[in-house]
Amino acid sequence: MTSHYRKSRIVLRNGEMTASFRRMDGGLRPEWFRLGSRPMLRFKDHEWLNIGAMRITAGSIEDVSADRIVVGGTAFFAGTPVRWRVSVSLPPDRQTGFAVRTEMEPLEEPIEVLEAMSAFETPYEYDGTERIMTVISQQPVYRFEGERELNGAGFMHPIWYYGRPGRAHLTAPSSSPLLACRIAADNGLNERCVMLIGNWHATSVKDIFAQPTRALGAGEAEPVFPDRNLRIKPGLRGMKFLMGAVNWNNSLHKDPNVLAEPGTGLCQELIVDFLPSLPDGRWDGWLAAGWERMVRLHLPQDGRVPAYYVARSRGASWIGAAEWLGSQLAKDEGCPGFFYREKGTCVYAPGTRPKWDEGVALFSGQFAGPLAYLGLVWADRRIARAADTMERLFLRDKSHRPDHIWTIGPTPIMTSILRKASVSGVSDRTLAAVRDYVRRRTEFVLDPPPGSKRGDAGILAWDAYANLLAADLFEPREREAAGMELLRRVNRKLDEEFWKFNCAAEGDLVGAGNARPFGHGIAIHANILAWRRSGDESFLEAAARFGNLLLSMHVMAANTSESPDLDTRGWCHGSTGGRDQIAQMPPWETGFSLQQLAPLILAGRGRPGMYDALWLFSRTGLCQYPIARIVKRIYTPAMSVTYRPIDSLPTEREFYLKLPYLAYENPWDQTMLAGYQGVEGIILSLFLGGGLVEAEDERVLALVPAAAAYDTRVAGRFETHLWNPTGAPVATALVANIAARRRRNMKYSGAASGSVSFENLRTRPVTIPPRRVIRIAFSFE
Repeated sequence: MTSHYRKSRIVLRNGEMTASFRRMDGGLRPEWFRLGSRPMLRFKDHEWLNIGAMRITAGSIEDVSADRIVVGGTAFFAGTPVRWRVSVSLPPDRQTGFAVRTEMEPLEEPIEVLEAMSAFETPYEYDGTERIMTVISQQPVYRFEGERELNGAGFMHPIWYYGRPGRAHLTAPSSSPLLACRIAADNGLNERCVMLIGNWHATSVKDIFAQPTRALGAGEAEPVFPDRNLRIKPGLRGMKFLMGAVNWNNSLHKDPNVLAEPGTGLCQELIVDFLPSLPDGRWDGWLAAGWERMVRLHLPQDGRVPAYYVARSRGASWIGAAEWLGSQLAKDEGCPGFFYREKGTCVYAPGTRPKWDEGVALFSGQFAGPLAYLGLVWADRRIARAADTMERLFLRDKSHRPDHIWTIGPTPIMTSILRKASVSGVSDRTLAAVRDYVRRRTEFVLDPPPGSKRGDAGILAWDAYANLLAADLFEPREREAAGMELLRRVNRKLDEEFWKFNCAAEGDLVGAGNARPFGHGIAIHANILAWRRSGDESFLEAAARFGNLLLSMHVMAANTSESPDLDTRGWCHGSTGGRDQIAQMPPWETGFSLQQLAPLILAGRGRPGMYDALWLFSRTGLCQYPIARIVKRIYTPAMSVTYRPIDSLPTEREFYLKLPYLAYENPWDQTMLAGYQGVEGIILSLFLGGGLVEAEDERVLALVPAAAAYDTRVAGRFETHLWNPTGAPVATALVANIAARRRRNMKYSGAASGSVSFENLRTRPVTIPPRRVIRIAFSFE
């Protein structure tokens, strides 16, 4: 990692990677990013940046060291001075690639720019028949063979009219600035893999865009800096990448003029990385490694999330959510707006949606499994009886057929009943109903009749999961065989179309042929169940790969919220395309999908990014509940967004705050309280919310993975995983809350050992090192 001076060139080195810069009249100009001797990438047209139509090709050296070079200058744009600076350095995590920070600021008057900041492109070595695949986190996957689109957004917005085939863009705002692109000639040669990782907390313009460049015309002098390793000629083109740049080819706005003002200006902060081929020939590992780098740019350095302390100041907690849900569902009189004793749990609460309900029997089953498990672990008979009530209500449903393929579908509710059957048992009648559903559903999804809807890989993954849970309760050979066959079909998609996991009918525009967290998440757990039953390591490997995809495609790394009580980090979105992409933060989908990381962790295949995601959501997830909010995001008549104190609105007091732990369907919009959305708070309270044990220092997460896997042994003993995401050790005691609830003494061992009583819950302090899992086991005496 050194910077070398030569007569006419400066080279910044990061292992086999180099960034080179050429001394020219007027200053230093960027040359190539190379891997070994091969040019891989460059600043677009060898220019540092654009300021409107001005192309800044050279600048003065402001700083040079072994790790960094800084170039800058003052340009006059529209007659006003604009200060600019570009820094190229080794990345902060000391991994591959280079960090690039670009700044521009008008010094006297504000300016407007149609183009600005830095862009990057490959050498012009491709003839228009190349294969291009681009993955942007939270977005559709774009795949092209030449000009033929194989996968994309599913629609064409007029804003994209002038885009070229091969383009990739946002179809909704992204809170995870990660772009990965593979480009290769049609014969597979001349491959380049480029990754851009943004820091959204430092970057002004949050757009991401990529597309092929124009082709070189006859007689054009290209490149500025020739290289004997390149084969460039007229008619060839490259691939261009913009992240955090201003450009008329914008993803979500038509020809935007962007304001830059004195005192603030514009900033762009990226890591630019490149490889000669996909690592191990797979996308998932490359994407997950990129996501882990990205999330570390956005983790709070002090280990504290302000929105979490807003929630706590309002009295919100994961334990509070589980207690409230359990107590309301145990009431003989029910809970108006949430639970009606004779009809079931509400899908939507009155006053929060134009059409609501007074209980839907089927959705009561969604609570049966979590309540049964909570009742067992907390030794709470009232909660256990509430689970029995949910089971009885579930049996009243007669309207949801096994061959009905709708988004996500009824199978998740059936799996909740299967969980209850394993934890505390179900009636013979209930077991017969679930057995009939699983049989008929499996026959249908394995061999749909002609003309009927076909479930995509996400649907198949859910039904594989259901079959493998059922194999412990009835027809073990048949259910196991069906589950394995479904998984074989699911796992083939990992090397074919790993994004076709929308948990809907094939071709359904709810996800536009792309992915949703449920699909990749449930595929993790189904594969773990298959691995544990068969011992076949290929299922474990598939589970790990689906875990990589869940992280990199769905989990948000940056906070893009303007509200002090909402932080998007750690949340999942609705889908990577289609209508449900606009479901910015679905609580059920996020909470359930993140729980599926637990069996992977228990199998020894956890990775740091998984702990980071769970740490974040443990702090940000409470915003799904009205009790955790202090302001209401609401529209003016002109349909612009404004915020009002939540307690100042009578509609909030009457329709929302009276149901403090009923989740919003979308906490971003704060509309539609939905019973089905908040169910995961029950298991999350045990998994990451302190319902068993918590760290006294809130910078440390105390995670109990076995709770998210419904391990009944947790009622007697469990192991907690302690995670400190900061860069410094944290000393903390643990608080064994379950000892007080059960009024029993406990002993603990591992990184610290001793005992706690139900009157004194604190363990001895233990030091949690940065970013390394520490385990401590607890058991009742």
